[in-house]
Amino acid sequence: AGSYSDAAGNPGTAGASLAFRYDTLPPTTTATITAVADDAGALQGGVEDGGVSDDPTPILSGTLSAPLADGETVAVFDRSGFPGSGYLGTATVPAGGQTWTFPSYPLMDRVYALSVAVSDGAGNAGPGSPPRAFTVDTLGPDLVIDAAVSTLKAGRSEEHTSELQSPCNLVCRLLLEKK
Repeated sequence: AGSYSDAAGNPGTAGASLAFRYDTLPPTTTATITAVADDAGALQGGVEDGGVSDDPTPILSGTLSAPLADGETVAVFDRSGFPGSGYLGTATVPAGGQTWTFPSYPLMDRVYALSVAVSDGAGNAGPGSPPRAFTVDTLGPDLVIDAAVSTLKAGRSEEHTSELQSPCNLVCRLLLEKK
């Protein structure tokens, strides 16, 4: 302990010594995304990297290279660059386990690139996993077929193809018959 004085020369005495630890080292345990599960809507099951999910709350799961140390967590990030991307939350890890799950909150319809990293109590993050990309698409396609009837001839068929934003193509054939 020591002493000090203020600008007016008034003496003071130092309090008890304060000990602290300055931690700048990231965790060495790594996390990997092994699955994205869709359990709602028409498309259910595993979602492949680059695939489409119609479930706004897909469940992420993965593995750890080692059990987490005290104070460490698995952080989930959206690396897509869209507004609102960034830190999404913390995954659940069973005590002493080397697996994790993240039941996401409702996601908007768009492309995601999710990544995970182990973080320690000081806020240091280890290396992030490679991003797992997928699209959430919960809306049915909007399709308008606008063909002038006058251009169709009786007894003929005409094919119209429209590009849709969902994983399907629709071909509509109209057949006009003279009555």
